[in-house]
Amino acid sequence: MNRSTPQQRMALGIIIKQIGLDKETKELMVSNYSDGRCTSTTELTYQEADHMIRTLNDAIGYKKQKTPSDAMKNKILSFFHFMWYKKPDGKIDMPRVNAWCMQYGYAHKPLDDHTEEELPKLVSEVEQMYKKFLKGI
Repeated sequence: MNRSTPQQRMALGIIIKQIGLDKETKELMVSNYSDGRCTSTTELTYQEADHMIRTLNDAIGYKKQKTPSDAMKNKILSFFHFMWYKKPDGKIDMPRVNAWCMQYGYAHKPLDDHTEEELPKLVSEVEQMYKKFLKGI
């Protein structure tokens, strides 16, 4: 069982402070997220802390800012999705995507390692591959 990380505990502390929860309410929430197993964020599992962070962020309306890099990576992933780079459960097959990027991409590195300056060229390469894929159907 993986324990929560220091970063998760710090994030929870910041969110709880922003919301203005008192100690008793915080302990009650932690107890709810751990199914009564604990009352301290240090005793939460990684998954419990992650779920609590996501839920509290949704409650206060926090949304992660989308960067141009995120938009380009999402575009690349959507092309791979349409080309059946998926696992049986329907999720994108990232090891396969990264293998393609490392073998055929001009920078020869995994998708997440590309800089914002390198991504437009990779988008073009994946788009060209997608067009070839469509012609082959």
